[in-house]
Amino acid sequence: MRRFITMVACLAVFAQANATTKEEKDIVNTLNTKSEIKLPDWRDGHWRRNVPEHLISVNVNGAYTISDGYTTTNPFAVGATLAYQYKMRHWKVNSHFTTSFGGYSGVLYYRGASVERTAEGARHDISIDRYKSYTLVPFMLEANLHYDFNRTSIYLGVDAGANMMIGFKDFEQDGGVHIQKNFGEIKVSRFIPSAKAKVGFMQEIGPMLKLRFAAGIQYQMGYKDDFDGVYRNGGYYPEESVTDLEVKAQMDPFAEIGLVISL
Repeated sequence: MRRFITMVACLAVFAQANATTKEEKDIVNTLNTKSEIKLPDWRDGHWRRNVPEHLISVNVNGAYTISDGYTTTNPFAVGATLAYQYKMRHWKVNSHFTTSFGGYSGVLYYRGASVERTAEGARHDISIDRYKSYTLVPFMLEANLHYDFNRTSIYLGVDAGANMMIGFKDFEQDGGVHIQKNFGEIKVSRFIPSAKAKVGFMQEIGPMLKLRFAAGIQYQMGYKDDFDGVYRNGGYYPEESVTDLEVKAQMDPFAEIGLVISL
C-alpha cells in the first residue's frame, strides 16, 4: 500500500513539473513572437496604411479651352480651389487600394481675349478691344480610387456638380463672335452643370503633409442665351441680334497642383 501511495505521489509531482515546463515554453514562445513584430514607421511609408485620413488641400488651377465656340473669346483660365477628402481604410482584399470622397469650391477666371483688329467701319459706336471675361465658382463633389505604395498615392477620380457663372461670355459661331448684352455688368448669370475626369498623384513629404498634382478634362453643358449683335470682319453689327441662341457645350483640359494636410 505504501508503495502504491509513493508511486502516485511521484507521478503527480512529475505531471506538475511537465505542466510547469510547458507553460514556461509557451511564455517564451509568445515573447519571441512579439519581439519579431515590426512596428510601423512613417519613414518607410506604412505608418498610415490602415487608418482613415481627413485630407484638406489648397490648389492652384489652370485650364485651356478646346471647344470651337470659345477658343477665340476665352482660351485660358486660372484659379484656386479649397478641397476636402475623406480617405477610407485600405481594402482587405488588396491593401494597396482604397477610395476617397469629398468636395471642393473656389474660383476659376476666364479672361477675355484681346481683339487684334480695330473696329474700322463699324456700324455701331461701341468700341470693342477685348471680349468679355467671366468667373466660374465650382460647387463639386468628387470620388477617387487610390493605389498606394510606399509614400505615393496614384488615383483616378470623377467630379460632378455645377459651376456658378459670374458675368457673361461671348460666343463664336458661323464666322462671327456673338456679343453678349449687359456690357460691364457683373452678376451671377447662371449655374452650369459640369463634370470632370482626372488622374493624379499625392506624395508624402512629411508625417502630415503631401504634395498633390492632377490633370484631366472638364465638361460643361451647353445652354441658350441672348446676344446683342455680332462682331464680324472688324465691325460690330447690332441688327444681327439673336435670342435663345444654342451655346455649345465646353471642354477644358486642366491641371492643378497643391499642398495637402493629412489629419
